[in-house]
Amino acid sequence: MKKIAYLAREYGVLFCSDEVKNGYRSVAGSALPQVLGEQADFYTFAKGLCNGQRLSCLVGPADMMQKAKHMTYTAYFDTVPIVAALATLKYMHNERGYERLATCGSMLANTLRILIAQTELPIKVMGDGPLLQFICATPELDEAFYTTCAKHCLLLYKFDNQAISLATEVVLTELEIRFKQVFSELAQHFSTQHQIHVSIERQMEAAFNMIDGASDVMPAADAIHWLQRYAI
Repeated sequence: MKKIAYLAREYGVLFCSDEVKNGYRSVAGSALPQVLGEQADFYTFAKGLCNGQRLSCLVGPADMMQKAKHMTYTAYFDTVPIVAALATLKYMHNERGYERLATCGSMLANTLRILIAQTELPIKVMGDGPLLQFICATPELDEAFYTTCAKHCLLLYKFDNQAISLATEVVLTELEIRFKQVFSELAQHFSTQHQIHVSIERQMEAAFNMIDGASDVMPAADAIHWLQRYAI
């Protein structure tokens, strides 16, 4: 990320950060400056900004926004999302919402890792904050995992991020009980696979598929092969 930012600055290329998934989840805005130590030229925010209401926005320094003022766009001229965004921002600020989201996600991730270790299942939990992701060692375990979760009323986004909300705080104990049932059930069929690890290829594939549109260009396996072949 730092290298990308450096190259963008060196060659005068706009450095834009897509924060539709990540923005307003762990901090009020983007966590990018904390990671890189510098700002992007533009940020796009949406889902976390207004508690799910239909709203998105482009944010940047005043001089950059001035240059973008003639850009065309589509918009719904509805005041409800604006009011919802203001109410959400106020609530999250006053109630330490971002701090609570990060803490809740970290607690859930830690609990899940302990349960997985106890059953010796080859599943990794990636992330320690408001976005978590499950990565299984094999496609067969993938399918069994999501099917078993649904059986125990844990409705997850398959092969995608699992988003933590403030409502998750209230059901942490119940989540632990249900996931414990899931992992115990899976261990009956996949316990012999506990020596199989979640490979770096599986982790790279999961990360690649999180780049919206990347898998439309080429399959993850081909992308990994290309990166390995042309790595400097």
